[in-house]
This record gives sequence, C-alpha cells and structure tokens, in this order.
Amino acid sequence: FPGGDAAKVRAFLDRGGSAVVFGGGNLGPGSTAGYAAAGLLVGNIGGTHAARDVPFRIAEFAGDHPVLAPFADPQHGDLHRLSFSGCTRVAPADGVQVLARFRDGAPVLLERLSGPSRVLWCAASVGREHGEWSRSRLFLPLVHQLVRGAAGLAGAGPVRDLPAGG
Repeated sequence: FPGGDAAKVRAFLDRGGSAVVFGGGNLGPGSTAGYAAAGLLVGNIGGTHAARDVPFRIAEFAGDHPVLAPFADPQHGDLHRLSFSGCTRVAPADGVQVLARFRDGAPVLLERLSGPSRVLWCAASVGREHGEWSRSRLFLPLVHQLVRGAAGLAGAGPVRDLPAGG
C-alpha cells in the first residue's frame, strides 16, 4: 500500500469499517509493513505456499462460525471439495482466529476482530493463480459469505444453488 492509501484504509477501519482480503502472488514478506499500516494484517505474510504432489483441500473449518455456518451441512455446499494449487502463507498473529485450514495445517481463512471492525482473510487468490477453486460452484457463495461476514450480516440461511437467468 502506498502510505496515503494505507492511512485511508486504517481510518476506515478505525471508524468501524471492515474488510475482506484475498491472497495472491503479490503478497510476500515485503507486504507486511504496508498491510500493518493499513490495519489489514492478520499475521506474518510468508509469500506463496505451493501444493506439490496433490492439491490443497480444506481439512477443517469452523462450521459454528456465522460466516461458515451455511457450509456446515454438506447438502448446502461442501468446502472440503474445493481444491487449491497454492495459497499465501500466513502465520497468524495472537488474537487472530483461524476459521479454516488445509490438510497440511496451513490457514486458509482467518479473522481479526478489533472493536467494531473485522478483517477477514482468504489466503487464496480470487483468480486462477491458486488453482481452479474460483470456477467452483462454491466460489461465489463463499465470497458472498465472507463479504456478508465483514458487514456483520453472515449466517442468514443455507447456501442456495440457483441457475442464473439468461
């Protein structure tokens, strides 16, 4: 973040705003200071963590957390089915809750609460950089839940699979 932008984001969070951050190849150890200045840091950023022989899959997630509660019932979307070729490695800071982990223990969804503001991190890129998960039927429902969670509106009913009109 350029200093002026970081200050604007920090001011937004200080006023009670919330944010969702996604990982990507542009995040590495050199990003830590900018994200900290913006108030978006959830831990030390370690760069890209690539899957080697098999793709990453979510092994465990907090099904009782309002953001992920709709996914607790596999009939409404099974997060364990998502596959990732990599993620941004994050070592969670004290007070940061890990909402989901890959089988190797790497955190993929994290949350930091600070007063009325909330920062949710998804360590995977929303593009294809970290695999084809963004083409999955669960991608949009998960992103919607993250955004709803940041807005304080999560947990409102099951994920629904509806065909797009037109």
